[in-house]
Order: sequence, then structure tokens, then C-alpha cells
Amino acid sequence: MYGSGVLLADRYQLDEQLGRGGMGEVWRATDQILGRTVAVKVMRPDLVAQSGFAQRFLAEARSMATVKHPAVVDIYDFHGDSSEAFLVMELIEGESLAQRIRRVGRIDPASAMNLIARAAEALHAAHEKGIVHRDVKPANLLVTDDDHVVLTDFGIARTDTATHLTVTGQVMGTPSYLAPEQVLGRQATPSSDVYALGVVAYECLTGRLPFSGENSFAVATQRLNEPPEPLDPDVPPDVATVVQRALAAEPDHRWRSARDLAEAARAPAAQMQPQNALPQNALPQNATAVTIAGPDAMPTQHVRPPGGYPPAAPPQVPPNAPTARATRPATRQEYPPPPTAATMRVQPDPQPVRPSRRQPPTTVQPASEHAAPPRHEPAATRSPDEPRRQRRPRSLIVACVLLAVASLGLLLYVGVLSSVRADVVDVVRDRLDLDYEIVLNAVPVAAWLVTALYGFLALMLLLLAVPVGIGSREARRWAYRFGLITLLGAAPLGVVAAIQFNRLEPGSGFWGALLDAVPSSAIQNVLVAGIITMIVLLVALVLLATRPVNDYIATRRR
Repeated sequence: MYGSGVLLADRYQLDEQLGRGGMGEVWRATDQILGRTVAVKVMRPDLVAQSGFAQRFLAEARSMATVKHPAVVDIYDFHGDSSEAFLVMELIEGESLAQRIRRVGRIDPASAMNLIARAAEALHAAHEKGIVHRDVKPANLLVTDDDHVVLTDFGIARTDTATHLTVTGQVMGTPSYLAPEQVLGRQATPSSDVYALGVVAYECLTGRLPFSGENSFAVATQRLNEPPEPLDPDVPPDVATVVQRALAAEPDHRWRSARDLAEAARAPAAQMQPQNALPQNALPQNATAVTIAGPDAMPTQHVRPPGGYPPAAPPQVPPNAPTARATRPATRQEYPPPPTAATMRVQPDPQPVRPSRRQPPTTVQPASEHAAPPRHEPAATRSPDEPRRQRRPRSLIVACVLLAVASLGLLLYVGVLSSVRADVVDVVRDRLDLDYEIVLNAVPVAAWLVTALYGFLALMLLLLAVPVGIGSREARRWAYRFGLITLLGAAPLGVVAAIQFNRLEPGSGFWGALLDAVPSSAIQNVLVAGIITMIVLLVALVLLATRPVNDYIATRRR
């Protein structure tokens, strides 16, 4: 498409191609006027040739340029016309999160939650400007040498062909990060970016994607019918809760905003020590050191202990240490370095007190004195959280009971209709002209269908009460549908009919005969049952929409 040495807009000279995707190419370039190195994203010529693309490109580029956040790549310049379109951005030195995952396999929970929190803050800054990224994935998250995350490659060139899953030549891997609503062809929203970032978090913690399939389309559609694969057992429960809620199939069940996701991710990260937060001059035993040239051409060692997450080692305390520090319980699985020392170049720690508190002392006590209690205390600390996390909300139980009560009210409707149906049909047929044989034959059929409809609604509400109580998302959706039909149609219709019957006066004629065919006790029963059914259904539907119920159902794999 373009080559090294090409000069764009008489200002930006392309030096080296950094990457290529479905929208175009990214080049390292030199600003000939300011003399600085920049990144230039050049759009594909076939996209530029599309009608209205240049105007849309410029409009969205201007919107992106208004996003000012440390974790969002800066936009310096942009150009678009009928012949070419390119975007000039800040050049970030570092590696993509995708490269880091391929290099280390899995990222420890503390570091992963910190990365997700920073990326979520960047997304929130874009969402506040009305911009949806639409392509959040590890390849678009750059990790700098000092472990800062920068969000790049916003979906500026939004075209019809770029959003179809079945079109070849598009950005590889994007279907794996699409939210369910995008798979269904709906427009992406900020909640879609939250879902995609949840997939990124899952991949950081496990080294794999939550869904797998034979092709991109199968991967994208699988999330409509199946829950994601469970996280690994060594992922802390509070971290798993953050990721599971971000991966909720329904947008309303996810984190309400990217900022909420950032705050939720920082909470467990603050209580855990990142695996790569090693004290200076400390290197784990049997670690593999990979030397990568840094920006200043000096070697930097990136260290990863073999075998994923190492088990927590018991802290060793000097004999003269205070009692409070010696018995301090460990509330999270930590990754302290073994006492083998090596030389490495790391970024300076902004809080030097933290490594010294984690670093093993020079004086070592026998393991029998101090190792046993900390090894058992984390399990005792975490065990009380599990029942609370799985406890069914009381409002959900009450809603299920109310659904069953509403079904009983409809069953009373069915009983009354069954008892008076024959007499009412005879009165109506006597009232009609005998020449209309089709109408006469339709009267009993209509009466039977009305009775069957009420019976069907009663049966469905009763059957749905059980799976709704278990936490089934699909059962709750159907409970809403049948509940609204009953609340807005079936139950009020019976109440109105009972009120009209109460207003009738005994006498001759059709209305008098109809009143004689329906016992007064049946009318009162229908009136009371209808009012109670509407009240309990209204309360049940409100309870099913409360936040505790939403959070509980969001964690269920149904």
C-alpha cells in the first residue's frame, strides 16, 4: 500500500511499518516540521473510495482528538479526502498486551486487575465524549516499559463491511471480543466495550479466550447460547466476580459504566501484591530471563517464574520482630521472591516502603515456628466470603412466591369460567339470530379458548417460579413476558367484567338472563382474585428488577 520514504501531506515521512490490520497500516514516521517521531495510521484505499467515508473519518477523528486522558493515545493530526486518509498519533514505546500474554502465558491477578482498571478509565474518558471504541482487545492495549496502559486504535473507520463477521480480510480476532448484542447486529454501546474488556481480563488471567470454536463466526455466536468457560480455580473469588459481571450476556447486568469496572478492579488489586513487583536486585529461583532492548538501548530483564502462578510461601520473621507483624494474617495469595539474588534493571518503586515490607529478612527462623499459621489462615479468611457470594437474595425468593400466588389467582379465574361457561354460552346463543350458524358454533369455541388462555398463563407462571428462583436468566425473561401479559391484559379484563356484572340489575332480557347464569359468589371471587393477582404480579416484577437479583443472576452460568 505504502512504502518507506513516502511523504504524506508534504510533512510526515514513513520510516517503518509497525503493523497491518483490516482498516489499514500503522507506520513509524517522522514529522518533518517538528522533528518528532509519530505513529501514522494510513487507511485502506478501498475504504477511502467509499462514498461519505472521508467526511465520517474527519468527524470521528475530531471527536477522538477531544479525549484527553493519560491512558488514551494523543491525536496530533488527521487528513482525509477522496484520495487518501491518515491519522497522526502519539508513538507509544512498548509492547501490546497481546504480545505480553503470548510471552508470559498468564498474568497474575493483581497485575491483570491493575491493567484492566487503567484501560477501563481510558474507555470511560472516551465514553464521556460519546465515543465507543468497538474494538477493545489486547492488540489495541499498549503496555509501556513502566507498565502503563495506553488505549489505541479506536474504530474510526466504521463501515458496513468492517462490522460483518463473515467478510474476510477484516481485523483478526475481533469476533472473539464482540458483545452478544453486536453479534445480533445491534449498535455497539459503552456496555459493549465493558464486555470486550471483560474478555481481555479473562484472557489475561487464564491465557485463553472464554469461548472457542472452529471459526470466527462460531466463536462470536457461541456466547449467545452458552456461558463462558469457568475461570481457573487459582483465580481469587473477588477477581472472578469482577470478570463474570463484565461478561454478562445482558448489557443491564454488566457494570453500569467503565468507571464502575475500574473501581471494582482496583479493589482486589489493592489487596494483592503483583507477581512482577519484585524488590530490587531480587530474582526468583529457576526464573527465565528474557532480555529486550529498551528505549535507551540498554538491556531490560523481564522475569517470569515457571509454571504460572506459584504457591504462596510462608513468610519468615526475625526473632525480635513485634508480635503484631509476626502474626499478621495473609488475606490474599502472595508471590514473595525466594532468597536467591540476581542483578536486574527495574523501574524505581514510587513507594520504597512497600518492597521492604514484603522482602524476606536476613535472619531466618525455622519454618516450624512461623510457616504453619500463615499457610492455613488464608483459607480461613476466604471461606466466609463464599457462602455470602452464592446466597440467594431474599427479594428473589419473595418474587418467586408471588409468581406462584399470581398463578393461583389465575387458576381461580379458570375455575369460575369452567363452572359458568356452559350457561353463559346458552344465554349468548339464545340471544343471537339462529340464521348465523357459524357465529353460533363459534361461541362455545371462543369460551373454551378464553378459559384455556387463563389456564396457560397460570401454568406458565407456576412453572417459571422454580427456575427463576434458581437464577435462570432466560426464565426471568419469560416470567416478565407472561407477567406483563397477565398484569396489563388478562387480570384487568376479569376485574372489569366482575365490576360490570355487579352493576347489572335483575330483570328480564339478555342482561338479566346473563346475570342469572353467573352466581354472585363467582363474581366476587373473580373481583378479589383479579385485584390480588395484579398487586402481587406488580410487586414480583419490581423485585425481579432490583440490583441484588440482577447481580445474583449475572453470576449464574445459565
